[in-house]
Amino acid sequence: MTGTRRYPTKWAILRVQMTLRDKRFQVALGGLAFLELAVRYLYVSVLDSSILSADLRSVWRPFMQSVVHDNVPMYVHPALDNKPPLFEYLNVLAGLTGEYIAAWHLFIVPC
Repeated sequence: MTGTRRYPTKWAILRVQMTLRDKRFQVALGGLAFLELAVRYLYVSVLDSSILSADLRSVWRPFMQSVVHDNVPMYVHPALDNKPPLFEYLNVLAGLTGEYIAAWHLFIVPC
């Protein structure tokens, strides 16, 4: 049996230890990102809606309103920006929920 080892190598032991630390770190980082997202949503929805980006206020929210409320097709005019189609569909989906800012934060900001 040449070439096979029956005992774990130093790297295998380190790999197991790193995965436990990595998982804790990933959970902590995910929790921190969720907390930041929740604080930003509360700040925007309760205190100051002017913190929304200029693109969102002047381009994407009116685009969503025209598609959702006025039944204007999405692709009649030339492209508004270099955004991919998935972004535009998520924008319209956020408008269909009724809570545009909350859905925007859930669908688009994490992407």
